[in-house]
Amino acid sequence: MMARRVPVVCALLGAAKAASCPWTEDWEWQGAFHAHEGGMLLWSAEKAPGAYADASMRMVIRSVSSANEAGVEAAHQAAHDSWSNSTEVLPGAVLSPDNAYTLKFDADSWVSFFKIEVEAEANIAIFTEHLPKEFESRVHYLINDHGEEVQPAFQESSESCSSPTTSGSTDRTGEVIAAALVMMLPSLLGALALVFACPGVLGLFHQLLHFMNAAASGILFSFALFLLLPEASRLLAVGKTEVEAAAAWGSAVIAGWLMGSTSHLLGHVLRSWKAQDTVQVVEIENGGIIQKDSGEKEQVRASNWQVATPLLFGDDFFCNLADGFVVGTAFFACDASFAWKIVGVIILHQTPQELADIYVMISKANFSWKKATLLNFLCSLSALVGACIAYSVRVSVELQGAILAIGAGVFLFVACTELGPAVVAAQKDAARPLLSGLCTMATFVLAAVCIGLVLLGHEHCSAAEGWAVKLKPDPATKATGIEPGSRHCESTRWEWRPCSKFSVRNGCFRFGEWVSRHQSGPGQR
Repeated sequence: MMARRVPVVCALLGAAKAASCPWTEDWEWQGAFHAHEGGMLLWSAEKAPGAYADASMRMVIRSVSSANEAGVEAAHQAAHDSWSNSTEVLPGAVLSPDNAYTLKFDADSWVSFFKIEVEAEANIAIFTEHLPKEFESRVHYLINDHGEEVQPAFQESSESCSSPTTSGSTDRTGEVIAAALVMMLPSLLGALALVFACPGVLGLFHQLLHFMNAAASGILFSFALFLLLPEASRLLAVGKTEVEAAAAWGSAVIAGWLMGSTSHLLGHVLRSWKAQDTVQVVEIENGGIIQKDSGEKEQVRASNWQVATPLLFGDDFFCNLADGFVVGTAFFACDASFAWKIVGVIILHQTPQELADIYVMISKANFSWKKATLLNFLCSLSALVGACIAYSVRVSVELQGAILAIGAGVFLFVACTELGPAVVAAQKDAARPLLSGLCTMATFVLAAVCIGLVLLGHEHCSAAEGWAVKLKPDPATKATGIEPGSRHCESTRWEWRPCSKFSVRNGCFRFGEWVSRHQSGPGQR
């Protein structure tokens, strides 16, 4: 099937490239698409309130060798040659590649549909007189015969020359920086270090930390499975066969897991090196055995950084950097609400980790709480760096999907490997191990369910415009009317009457005509 619309982790801004400015083409928009299956695509144009943006629109469809910038550029000359020799067509007409058309819209209908016939694994380039989104309100401008949105593997338009960003959307740089700063707040929890000195607080902290780790594991696990991985899969599917998309998606997830394990291994290696350095300082100096007093001082000084260095510049630094990349990509590729959900998840899993880090640096590395907090905060700046880089660098839709998949792999590593032992083990020194273990698993499940609830009202990342695309209700009837990919259609005003010569396997769309009649029921096959 054609690539589906795309949350998580959220896109594209990246499918769009900055156009050559000033824009000199005859058309305002051009895009490339890859068809996994042969059949019919449905191009739609909707009325804005009251009327269409224009009564007609020229369109050239060309077969190309690849669904990318090079393929579109190769079709430019043919598109120019046929631009002024277009054939006028009415709604319902079947359009074929390597032809030019003038689409005449039905002034008596709120939407006009045109069918585009494609072959399996075909690549096509489409050039349009106007931006497709000028005629897009409740329905995506191009869908396949399954009712799924079809997104361009590559696109550019005249709008790119006059917009501050390639997508024409509002610049979110300030929001990205704010999100990164919010993510860094848990690193300042060292201000609570004085509380550890209170009688009984330290023991309570250890008890709570066990359940906090279990909750953090559930949060990361469910967020990776419910949101990041599906959104990454949708983005990576653009312009690829199913096998290619699966290979890219799986490889990126595994790469994320390996990044997490490498960061973990780096921490162990640094601890090992520091331990060796400490032994040498204590035992050997100027070819002889050092005095006990000076040796103890050197050992304490070395042990401070022996503990802190792998903690700060091993796991923490790279995990914060990976978190920043995921958040920056989400703001760049997805709806802002999706990106802020990721920020919330990161804060929830970072809080117990930062508390534990602060405790270790104070109690084990013998740092003052001020020094421990400052070092922890400086380490968290890598999240800001990662977020700014991921948002500011314009990358392809494939790379954005890969970043979300890699981030999901890192989240899964932390959830399963680093935090997982807290879920499968009872609390240390628990009087009732079975009850403690059940409470731990219940904490994990509760946290996972809470994160799963964010799926309610979730909008997918859009590979076309960089904004989430959501079907909007008919303002007149307050009913959806059309729901791509659904087998149940409800409408208080419109009914889609299918043509007898065409059928699809599921979905509510049928190639035919709309009639004014109430209907509620399952989509016909």
